[in-house]
Amino acid sequence: INNIFALNNRIYCPTSTASILLTSYDGGATWFNDTTAATSNSLYDVGFKDSLNGIVCGATSTIRYTTDAGLTWTQYVSTLPSTSMWSILYNSNTWYISGNSFYTFRSTNDGVSWDSIAVAGNQFYVSTYYFFDRLGTNMLTAGAFGLINSTTNSGANWTAHNYLGYSGSFNDIWVENMNGKVIAVGSAAPTPFLVSTNGGINWIYDVGNGITTTLYGLKMLNATTGYASGASGKMFKTTSGGMNWDSVSFVGASNILYCTDFISADTGWACGSTGTIFKTVNGGMNWTAQTSGITSTLYRIDMIDALTGYFVGASGSVRKTTDGGTTWTAQTSNYSSTLYWLNMFDANTGYLVGIGGTLRKTTNGGTNWDTVMTPMSASQYSISFTNMSTGYIAGASGYSYRTSNGGASWEIKNSGGSSLNAVFAKGYDSAFVAGASGCIQQYYNALVGGIT
Repeated sequence: INNIFALNNRIYCPTSTASILLTSYDGGATWFNDTTAATSNSLYDVGFKDSLNGIVCGATSTIRYTTDAGLTWTQYVSTLPSTSMWSILYNSNTWYISGNSFYTFRSTNDGVSWDSIAVAGNQFYVSTYYFFDRLGTNMLTAGAFGLINSTTNSGANWTAHNYLGYSGSFNDIWVENMNGKVIAVGSAAPTPFLVSTNGGINWIYDVGNGITTTLYGLKMLNATTGYASGASGKMFKTTSGGMNWDSVSFVGASNILYCTDFISADTGWACGSTGTIFKTVNGGMNWTAQTSGITSTLYRIDMIDALTGYFVGASGSVRKTTDGGTTWTAQTSNYSSTLYWLNMFDANTGYLVGIGGTLRKTTNGGTNWDTVMTPMSASQYSISFTNMSTGYIAGASGYSYRTSNGGASWEIKNSGGSSLNAVFAKGYDSAFVAGASGCIQQYYNALVGGIT
């Protein structure tokens, strides 16, 4: 069932099942499958202007009308574009239909003809609009990837209220504070960078100097200087708080760089596919290949200081260095599947996560990685602890968990979305998560909300 419309004792429910308009004439006591409202297309919405006259709309410009309360339906000869029509509304003697990426359509003659209203506001990204509503001269459209546009003058001008409107996946996120700067990196299109200066209330898209590389890793040293790594061995640096990014010379790297970590503006590492590890000591001007000891993918590296650090990757790989990466010593994670993220507090204590609800903790520099129970078996892609007791885990199916006692107990939070690829915690009641389908959400003072 895609929608519902009720008028007196009559109820209409458009569905995607065999073009059925599920209908009741007695307030829902009995139902019958009306198959005359469409041929083979899904139905998405239905509306009536009075007790007899209505319109149903659906896929591939399906628009049919009835003059007998839905007993029979007739197809319009339409000049509308061949696109799905998701929402229909009758208001002030006018029919409105939405679904196109740029227009809402209206008819003042019961659907005999339609004209278009451009609905694009001042957002960076456009996509399908699924819902439409009107009150007087005020109109509102809402659609994919958080797009919301409104007008107060019957469509002459539109304003975008949700600037996220992002269709790609976010792979990493950094948070200065809950009301300050937030930077997210991800899919190449429509842009691999998003920057907010007010805790996600508004987002800036037109950064990155035209960069079209999918990015996987982000390391900000402070609110001004940071690095982002990604596909094709590419690395980018900002000294303007994410507003501008410059390419970093990376001789010899051609594989995906899933992570980068810097301990200062000059000294940093990057790791990625085929066991790749590189190190710089001059702010990325030059990079030296290091020997990781494995040829499978490395997903995360966490350096404590100039000498000590860890990486995790495929097949349960965990390795440690105590000489700045010249040598890497294998550790036993007691796990054979992929490990995606680790969060070290010092040379001895930290956590790692991976496939199948895996969470391991060490308090002795990785000599032992002990299992910590988590509430679900879903894969975990990211972890962020503010200390050994308090932190968040994010992962598959839109789930995240938080703990205030080192994992002895957990509180589950469901984003309502798909995979969450990154989490950045500032405290028990303060965190951002980011993931697939343009999802960024904020947990703040026990409230959960999608970022607008």
